[in-house]
Amino acid sequence: MLDRLMSLCSDPATSNVSDMATPVGGGAAEAAFSHVSSTMAIHVLPAPDETGTLAQWARLLAPDGIVAMGMWDFDENYGPHALWAEAAVAVDSRYVNPPLLPSRHWTGCAQLRAGLKAAGFRDVETEVHESGFDVGKERVMRFFWDSGNPMAVDRQSSFKGDLKKV
Repeated sequence: MLDRLMSLCSDPATSNVSDMATPVGGGAAEAAFSHVSSTMAIHVLPAPDETGTLAQWARLLAPDGIVAMGMWDFDENYGPHALWAEAAVAVDSRYVNPPLLPSRHWTGCAQLRAGLKAAGFRDVETEVHESGFDVGKERVMRFFWDSGNPMAVDRQSSFKGDLKKV
């Protein structure tokens, strides 16, 4: 699927690109776009299959159009989250790591595939590509502690013991 999308972009006959930002539920005509894209956004929406997001995309997409999407594909054992849990449990065996995202948020391709199919999209294909974010345990943990990222802040505030030991 990615190859098909990239070939369309490199073909001068099909590379006339226009974009439009519209509020959900209005602004653009039905079947107005050959492509709908979203990068690193779908997993921050609660239940995109239930809230009308995917139905809106289907409404905007022309027949045989393409939805192209980038998202993190992670589970509870994902990178810094798993490293934090390992370190925290070593200090306090009763510690329970909070979930990465609130309930009803999608965390990977399996939910994406199921949601797109349930919304009526056909020929759904997903591919997982490595991000190249393998920078080593020490650098990940330094980022985790110093970033101010909500995930890191949530983990740290959920630990009631001595953070210096973690």
